[in-house]
Amino acid sequence: MFTEFKQFVPSEYCFQCKNCCVFESSVTPWRPLMGQEEKLRSCLHNSSDCFNGDRVHPDGYVKTEVEKNIGRCDVLTDQYMCQCYQSRPFECKLYPFVVVEKDARSYLAAHLSCPYVRDHLHDQDYHEYVDYLIRNFQTSELRLFLNRNRSIARTYGDDSSDLDIVYELEDDLSGITVSKKMKNVEDQLRETLKSFNIQLSAYAFPGIAVWEAFFSLDVKTIEDVLCIFASNATGTFLYTVPLTNNLSPKLVDKVFDIMENVNVSPGISRIENVPEKALPFFSEEKYRIAYKTREFIYRRDDIANYRGNAYKSKRSDYNHFVKHQNAQFVPYRREMAGGCLKLFERWVGQKGEEFDTEAQQMIDDARESHHMIFNDYEALGMIGRVVVVDGNIIAYTFGYPISNTDFCIFAEITDRDYKGLPCFIFREFCKDKEVLPFDRVNVMDAFGLPSLEATKISFRPLEALDVYSVYKK
Repeated sequence: MFTEFKQFVPSEYCFQCKNCCVFESSVTPWRPLMGQEEKLRSCLHNSSDCFNGDRVHPDGYVKTEVEKNIGRCDVLTDQYMCQCYQSRPFECKLYPFVVVEKDARSYLAAHLSCPYVRDHLHDQDYHEYVDYLIRNFQTSELRLFLNRNRSIARTYGDDSSDLDIVYELEDDLSGITVSKKMKNVEDQLRETLKSFNIQLSAYAFPGIAVWEAFFSLDVKTIEDVLCIFASNATGTFLYTVPLTNNLSPKLVDKVFDIMENVNVSPGISRIENVPEKALPFFSEEKYRIAYKTREFIYRRDDIANYRGNAYKSKRSDYNHFVKHQNAQFVPYRREMAGGCLKLFERWVGQKGEEFDTEAQQMIDDARESHHMIFNDYEALGMIGRVVVVDGNIIAYTFGYPISNTDFCIFAEITDRDYKGLPCFIFREFCKDKEVLPFDRVNVMDAFGLPSLEATKISFRPLEALDVYSVYKK
């Protein structure tokens, strides 16, 4: 994995030094932090190496045992051996280098308290190793990991002066692409999802992989069924129902056992994006079912033509835009990413709504996912279009096939200063040759925004698919 670095300090040197894995106190920030996704991965890989609540504090720090006022790592043996070496935290793999925060910026630095670093600070081997680390920190895998685990960058109190800063980390997701981990399971996921036949936006490879900017996604086979775990700083949940048409109580129990083993509270463990037709499996005695949202489905042909009185106002708005703007509806290209990002921020500012906490979080999540789309839309299997007026991008839209009949419009962002623009881009996309083969168009939910929901309803959806979350009582 990307977190396995080649070793800088020779093992024999470490065994003689024996200063690592012990700390001046049991509350020092030098204790390693364990990211939520690392906790999950350790338990999926080997239950005996699992960093669960027995080994990790709720705040994410690996537990320590106090010995004569010294904090000793909980998994360190008397022979100075790590009991969980293969699944040890990222910070342990990185040391004697650390990620440090200074003046609200993040940096890669060497810890000068390591005698080996001090002795070799000016050697060629040191500089070559630093270059090697920097190359790793520039990869999508590691940049995504650090974006999801921002708390790894710490000030380290007064000890920060004992650091050799070697590289300033990038603070945005420009250039981010789908991880190798997701690409390795893409074919398997696509084939399984095709046979599963659920028309919700989450049940397609692009609708899963695009959220990797915000969630760590781990696909695991349990009881011969693919299960997609999603993790971020708040905890781990199952992104979809287990991908089988024959759910078994044993399988669902195993899934919840895994989540409850790594989450700080059982209330975090849940199955998201549950379709209505799967609800009969989850009995009220054992599970709590919570309504989450609804996704709006349209006949593609209705939007492509705006026929009849039902679409009179939409037809009028469309014609108004065409009459007053010399607009181009063109395929998205990567060099348009900057213009699309500026438009997204303008769109957020134009909404004119007070976002509650959940809605604001969804907006922030969307921002991260759009970064991924702009950079890697082709690998995701997405189709992108933009509207350009006088050389400026005033709208963009991206979508992907869910099935042979259903197409999902994942993103549609428009400049609200242009009357009729939403009607224009929606209709043009539904007329596009890439979308013509599909009978239905799913435009997903309304992000908890009342005005957006009203707009989606005004386009006369064919149906609205309710989406649920399931918790174990």
